[in-house]
Amino acid sequence: ETAISHGQASEQEINEMNGMGFGNKYNVNSITATMLENFLFLKPIQINQFILYRKNFGNFISLMELQAIPEWDPITIRKILPMLTLEREQPLVPAIKQRIKEGDHRLLYRTGGQVKNISENQDRLRHQYKQLINYRFNFRNLLQWGITFEKDAGEKNLADHHSLFASIGNKGILKKMVLGDYTVNMGQGLIHWQGYALGRSSNMLSCYRQGELFRPHTGTDENRFCRGIAAHLQKNAIELAAFVSNKKIDANIITDTANNNAWASSLLLSGLHRTKNELTDKKALQEFIAGANLKLNSRLGKTSLNIIHTAFDHPIKKRNEPYNRFAISGRQWQNASIDHAVSTRVGFLFGEMALDKKGNRAMIAGLIKSLGSKLDIAMHYRNMGIKFRSLASNVFSESQESGNEKGYFFNINYSPSPLHRFEIFTDQYQQN
Repeated sequence: ETAISHGQASEQEINEMNGMGFGNKYNVNSITATMLENFLFLKPIQINQFILYRKNFGNFISLMELQAIPEWDPITIRKILPMLTLEREQPLVPAIKQRIKEGDHRLLYRTGGQVKNISENQDRLRHQYKQLINYRFNFRNLLQWGITFEKDAGEKNLADHHSLFASIGNKGILKKMVLGDYTVNMGQGLIHWQGYALGRSSNMLSCYRQGELFRPHTGTDENRFCRGIAAHLQKNAIELAAFVSNKKIDANIITDTANNNAWASSLLLSGLHRTKNELTDKKALQEFIAGANLKLNSRLGKTSLNIIHTAFDHPIKKRNEPYNRFAISGRQWQNASIDHAVSTRVGFLFGEMALDKKGNRAMIAGLIKSLGSKLDIAMHYRNMGIKFRSLASNVFSESQESGNEKGYFFNINYSPSPLHRFEIFTDQYQQN
């Protein structure tokens, strides 16, 4: 297939993007490579060149210096300028009250929907509208907190879904710590990726997953996030991160009264709680997640080991259908993977190799290369076994779920001038 653009992000994804740094200001002299990965329009080579330029020439004196960074074209600079600032760094702990005063407070209220029957009483009509209340505080991405209340159209309780978080970063060896609700993004999404990611499109970066390991949950997804504590430490070239989550999620629970047994026949992701059945399934399953990440950074790039364990208070037992033959079952599941992202003379190489609880394998390998200032290419290969399974994957594939797919992706982006850009891709895949 061939395309020149991709569809608009959903409302949920836009909310998540708002938590990734869009609308916030980053200090150009302290922003890290990981933070730059939040801007999904930046290519890996552009991020590497930015860090290398600042390392070789020292702190920026003016934002106009961005024009001197190799691989940074005018289009990229115009996109990122509104999100960068040039200011002197100040310590976080002294004058904490002053930091809170200087921080950015944002309050958002949004409602919308369509009244289905004008003859209904006013109270019932009010319940037809979707409503969202969101408050966030941010001080230079060093200190953040926020709270969200949300209900979908047809739900009665304004706080049908609520979420809150507090985050601190860049304090000694503590790179980031989040309390409350957060998302976890590992590797290339084979075993766990809860945050925003580009779907398959003509954008060459759609085949490469990039972003922070831990990120406060600022979207409206009611099931695909973690609730607990996450900590990310860094000492020189070594990074160690761990997280623990314990929360209830929506699920369909089947009860066998004769044998006093109960199990989950399916996990529900819509977040809708309008009808009697939907309310019965609300928060019906206890989910415990624990995981860790060990990363080694080098001059060329990074290599990581990822481990994740998930357990439920009721076993998962899918219906006995052919399409559920290799489905996840039981009270717990584990995955592990190794991923890498390195810059070489050949180009920017990335990939991930993963195993599930039963030893089934999946792998991803890719290359992004600039052939001059006007031409970029990307190649991506995926081979995910028919039996491989993970609970929260988000990979570059036809279904965005890992398992049962083998495919080849090739992309060309050509910009003959700042006003003209051609994006072409082909993707061939096979599913059993």
